[in-house]
Amino acid sequence: MRQPDWIGVGVAGCATTWTFHRLAKHPEIGGEIKELNLFNDYSPAKAKEYGNYFAKFRPERWVGEWSPKYWNNPEAPNLIKKHCPEWVKILVILRNPMDRFYASGKKNLGLYFRHLRRWKDTFGEQVGVFFYDDLQKNPRRFLKTIYEFLGVSHLFIDRSADLTPQKPTVYEWDKEILNFYIPSIKRLEDYLEKDLTHWYRQ
Repeated sequence: MRQPDWIGVGVAGCATTWTFHRLAKHPEIGGEIKELNLFNDYSPAKAKEYGNYFAKFRPERWVGEWSPKYWNNPEAPNLIKKHCPEWVKILVILRNPMDRFYASGKKNLGLYFRHLRRWKDTFGEQVGVFFYDDLQKNPRRFLKTIYEFLGVSHLFIDRSADLTPQKPTVYEWDKEILNFYIPSIKRLEDYLEKDLTHWYRQ
């Protein structure tokens, strides 16, 4: 029974829908339904339907789905590890948590570190972490980095990629909310060895 070669697991509100549909346009990638959510409610019957869905794509295509609800489900990484191919790639997009807070009003959505560590502990270098900031700056280059991570041709050009998601509204940051996020952001910086100071210095 065929299983996905890649799975997007998060994060909601970080252009996952836009990215999934851009990836699906690549001739070496297969995907029609974005959120299949098998590993949030696993059963053998649903797993069979899941496998049948991927089986309809040509064998040479790199097939996948993107279910953001997997992100904070503590059982999802081990279920995916158990039932998917050993080469399965995990895709994650992260966005400035202040932007996500003002879009949703929910503080806990931007606490990325503990969830990312769970996925990295399970899949190691098979987890690709990408950033919403990069998408906004250069959508074609953003997609190219994902193509390269998946191992498909990076020469494919999706002209619809120039139609990027709407840029987030700029707000005057609430210092109390910002201070809530800073420790988590700094842990993420250290963990990924990436400068994210623009996330907490306006």
